Amino acid sequence: MNKLKGWTYMTNQTFASIGVEQDLEAVLAKHGINEPSPVQAQTIPVILEGRDVVSKSQTGTGKTLAYLLPMLQSIKMDIKGTQKLVIAPTQELAMQIVREAQRYGEERKIGVLGLIGGAAANVRSRSCVSIHNWLWVHRDD
Repeated sequence: MNKLKGWTYMTNQTFASIGVEQDLEAVLAKHGINEPSPVQAQTIPVILEGRDVVSKSQTGTGKTLAYLLPMLQSIKMDIKGTQKLVIAPTQELAMQIVREAQRYGEERKIGVLGLIGGAAANVRSRSCVSIHNWLWVHRDD
């Protein structure tokens, strides 16, 4: 049984059974998440197959991890540089995504850069770009 922001649920599945790799499953367990929420159990396997997903679920049911886990898992460890980009509609959501990506990507040494609020940022190319609520997930050893 798991709890996510006041929701209690049982899916009778494990993260491993839906395709999440062992190291990410261990990080989830370290943070008290031991089984996927219903939205995660339904979407993660589909995303890992490379298919598009549109999912609707109430706040606090695990949607962010439902797409972040497959995204973090798909980052190629032997390729340095930007591999993924997330665009969020609000500053609050962008900040949440950055926190979660940092938390669960840390063990894999995945860097996360949140470019939030239209501020100029120098992004490795030495040129300034103005962007709004982007999450830049990169690998940089």
